[in-house]
Amino acid sequence: MPRIETIRDAGGSVCEDLVRTTAGAAWVLDGTSGFGDRSFTDAASDGRWYVETLDAALRSRIDRDGPLDALLEASIADTAEDLAQCVPDSADSSLETAVKRYELPACTASVLRWDDDRIEYLTLCDASTLYRRSDGGTERITSPGILDEIDAETQRRRNLARAGGETTDRDVRAYIRETRQYANTPGGYWVAQTNPLAARFATDGTIERTEVDAVVLHSDGLDPIVEVHDALTDWGAVLSAAISEGAEAVVEELRRAESALPKSASTGVRTGDDVALALVGFTE
Repeated sequence: MPRIETIRDAGGSVCEDLVRTTAGAAWVLDGTSGFGDRSFTDAASDGRWYVETLDAALRSRIDRDGPLDALLEASIADTAEDLAQCVPDSADSSLETAVKRYELPACTASVLRWDDDRIEYLTLCDASTLYRRSDGGTERITSPGILDEIDAETQRRRNLARAGGETTDRDVRAYIRETRQYANTPGGYWVAQTNPLAARFATDGTIERTEVDAVVLHSDGLDPIVEVHDALTDWGAVLSAAISEGAEAVVEELRRAESALPKSASTGVRTGDDVALALVGFTE
């Protein structure tokens, strides 16, 4: 029976990440709310509503036959239909208006499913899958593209805002809003939102179970542990730490690195992003 550990840690008052495990599957969802003053759901945030709704749709399908991208596509379709019902249908508040104003929530996903013989994986957008091969090597799977550059620039601006310089929280949000135009467009990046076809742009594959020792699924909130803070030297070190010290210890290391940054003179900028992580070990 696989060893399974999970952790979800909020970077702000509402955690929009979600981690789920079942008897033969695990996934991490990283939600984000839309921009603007309107909220379309009665959840703690629209981003939280989206990941919870997509999670329920995935749970209802994960044991069915068929590839993971098809299961995710159907789950996004159900979630998008539910979301459309939440948006008022008026001249100033239609679904089309909400799309144009980037007001709708969305999420990324990393999904794992296994049986006695094989392991299936899927990553959508900047969620990631790490796995250790039986020969000791490490592989990292994440959807490439423009979002890597956007994430790096967003993190750089957040750090500047925390340092109390000219960059403010408002500047960070303005940059994020500007880059939403690249979502679900060719040459941009693909997320779960209202277009089920986004699932077809996920990175997926199958590995023989005997070739894998352990897998870590994580949201992009963990990325700075290597890419910004150098708290761990590389993704192989992250995977090793998760295996030897546990999932919680990895996130604690990230938070220690974040807390060492200068305190911000600008209010409202988070110490760090939400983080969700699942460790699945196949050798115990």
